[in-house]
Order: sequence, then C-alpha cells, then structure tokens
Amino acid sequence: MQSFLFRKYAKFITTIEEAKKSKEVNNFIAEKIQEVNSKAKSKEYTIKKWKILDKEFTIQGGELSPHLKIKRKVVANLYKNEIDSIYKEAKM
Repeated sequence: MQSFLFRKYAKFITTIEEAKKSKEVNNFIAEKIQEVNSKAKSKEYTIKKWKILDKEFTIQGGELSPHLKIKRKVVANLYKNEIDSIYKEAKM
C-alpha cells in the first residue's frame, strides 16, 4: 500500500510521516476500508481502527513470507505497542 500511496500522491507526499499527516491520504485509506467493510459478511469482520505504520512490510524485515503472506505472529510481536494503542483508543 505504501508504494501505491507514494505513486498516487508523489507530488506532495515523500515520506511516511507526511502520509500520516495528510488528510488526502487518510481519506483515501478510509474510503478503501469502507469499500472492504461493505463486503464483509458481518460486523465482526470489519475494520474498525487502523494506523499507518512507520515502514512497509517486507520479506527482509520478517513481516512477510517469501510468498508475500503476512506473518501474523511476527507482526503481532513487532507491532505490539501500536496494536495495544489502537485498543486503548477504542476503549476511551
């Protein structure tokens, strides 16, 4: 997604920090999430909270398998603080 966003918004977005702060980028992601959620079988399977991370998932970083599948346990461990912060925000 990062590479796509940088290509789409390359005129004014050059870093992940800029993407995080960009209203256009955040609106684009929110629209895509709404599209996905509208196709969900039930509310339990919808995306409720999301966050732009500081880096793209890669094979070298350990987040992706050689077949480009997300390694869920690895991601859960690497991004535990970010995941916990999303749940804390939801409880507030």
